[in-house]
Amino acid sequence: MATYTELYNLSGNANLVQKVCAAVAIAAEDIRTEDESTVNHEARLQWARSALQNVDGMARQMMWVLMAQNSNATAAQIENANDAAIQNAVNNAIALFL
Repeated sequence: MATYTELYNLSGNANLVQKVCAAVAIAAEDIRTEDESTVNHEARLQWARSALQNVDGMARQMMWVLMAQNSNATAAQIENANDAAIQNAVNNAIALFL
């Protein structure tokens, strides 16, 4: 389990932030192309527009959600998370930002 200090330090890890930036952009594109009948589509589309206007800012906000989602993992596990795990974490966090 990562300590709070480790989670804080990881939230600013440049490699993780870059991965989260990419995941935010991909999530926004997925929302842009999702079926209009998707639950909460209009709010999700608004989030996607906002996220794409400031991918880095959204990624930095999401870092805290990702740290909380993975607080039971070790610092090494969080730091070495693969792209699929990061994408899943970002996708799961979107509802918090609507």
